[in-house]
Amino acid sequence: MTNNSEKIAIEKPNFSCSKIELFFILASFFVCLIFALSQPVNPFPEDGWFQSQYKLLGQSHAGDNYTPIAAPALFYAAIHLIASLFQLNLSQEMYLGSFIQDLILFLSGICVYLSSRLLKIGKLGAFYSFFMVLYTASIFL
Repeated sequence: MTNNSEKIAIEKPNFSCSKIELFFILASFFVCLIFALSQPVNPFPEDGWFQSQYKLLGQSHAGDNYTPIAAPALFYAAIHLIASLFQLNLSQEMYLGSFIQDLILFLSGICVYLSSRLLKIGKLGAFYSFFMVLYTASIFL
């Protein structure tokens, strides 16, 4: 039987971060923003790669397609849908895709940082997530 005077202590998550962690988070955001706004995009002709999205959804139109390739094709299909809703031209559609890709990169850096905070290595995790974002963004150059 429990005593009413005993209270169970529930530890609340601490969402505060140090100045160095905040610096790396903001730096990651600005790296992604700079890459999103400064990268040239080249609209290239459709070569059938984008049609691999149908493989993931089960509408096979013949051919020997590798299914994991379909995930980026679904990303393109979603961007194309958004662009058609807002009546964007092809260049604007490519820039929208580039911006959303960099946003996803930033969010993955945040996930790495938050995971490291749960492991009690927040400052090291902020440093690591920043350089992961920087390295991954530099691959797109």
